[in-house]
Amino acid sequence: MGERTSSAAERPRPTRVFISYAHEPDSDAHGRAVRDLWVLLRSHGIDAHLDQLAAEQRQDWTLWMADQVREADARARWSRGSPS
Repeated sequence: MGERTSSAAERPRPTRVFISYAHEPDSDAHGRAVRDLWVLLRSHGIDAHLDQLAAEQRQDWTLWMADQVREADARARWSRGSPS
């Protein structure tokens, strides 16, 4: 994934990725692995957004999720059974 051009500024902008995963209360390791992926992507210049962080804030969850999906250049969804 490279950089995309922003129509407003005509400058390259980082690729935007939205990560969503199955929040399972019995799997802290799963949540940490997803968060580690988010950190890795951001450290490489990807504009990664993680639903785990948004869940910590009061907001209209359905609207927030719809906005993230619409605005992302790429989307990823994980569950514990997802292939590696």
